[in-house]
Amino acid sequence: MSRLKNRHNKPDNIPDGQKYVPCWFYWLSAHGLIHGGVVFIVTGSSVLGVTEVVLHSVIDFLKCENKTNPHVDQLLHILCKICYVILIFNGVF
Repeated sequence: MSRLKNRHNKPDNIPDGQKYVPCWFYWLSAHGLIHGGVVFIVTGSSVLGVTEVVLHSVIDFLKCENKTNPHVDQLLHILCKICYVILIFNGVF
């Protein structure tokens, strides 16, 4: 999943004669949905779950496009979680 969510990576095991069909968007979406699902389970908030799906997917897409590096990527993911905690603590969710 970590390799195939990047549209610039192709799988290594394409059988001879089979046409490569890019499916990076499915892997990126699945990855974002997993993280959003965990946020929903932990917080009980569907709004925060959906927010996590969108933000996580965008942040990872930017990393795959070399717009950020792995350190900035992880920092942004952590900042998202900190923001969720602040919103919950302040009674917004």
